[in-house]
Amino acid sequence: MRVSTYAWRRLDLEGISFVRVEEGDDLVRVAGHEICVEGVEAWSTRFTIELNGRWEHNWTAVEVTAAAGTSDLRLEGLRDRDYDVVDIAGNPFTNALVLRSHDVPIGGEIQVRAAFVETPALTVRPLTQRYRHLAADRWEYADDEYGAFEITVDPDRVAVDYQRLATRLG
Repeated sequence: MRVSTYAWRRLDLEGISFVRVEEGDDLVRVAGHEICVEGVEAWSTRFTIELNGRWEHNWTAVEVTAAAGTSDLRLEGLRDRDYDVVDIAGNPFTNALVLRSHDVPIGGEIQVRAAFVETPALTVRPLTQRYRHLAADRWEYADDEYGAFEITVDPDRVAVDYQRLATRLG
């Protein structure tokens, strides 16, 4: 089993994101934490995402702790709900779920329908996302609500620099 860890500084608000990935032949488990502050609101998010060996979604659990208390949610059966992937808002890692599960040639594009989990509200809604492969280490992410962002990735297709959102530490 291969284990990797990643940490980012958020650029859109005050915050730090951390993710640990356990990758085996038949199972991938992603465990992440974020601590965020936006204005007077502060919260932490903890999540676990389990994928099969092809990086396709099995289930996701998300927990948010804020001034009002702790709430959680669990998502299973995304394909049954017409979702392709889960995306935890603002987390620079979750784009890797798309980039790792699809082989898109340079110059190619892919469109997915994400179960978009907003934090700290912990709401889920559909968000159509487009990814365009610009170069070996660069992608453009776009959606109709937030616009377009360039993402620089490492060889594992995990975000290093995510325009206006996060930059990797270390």
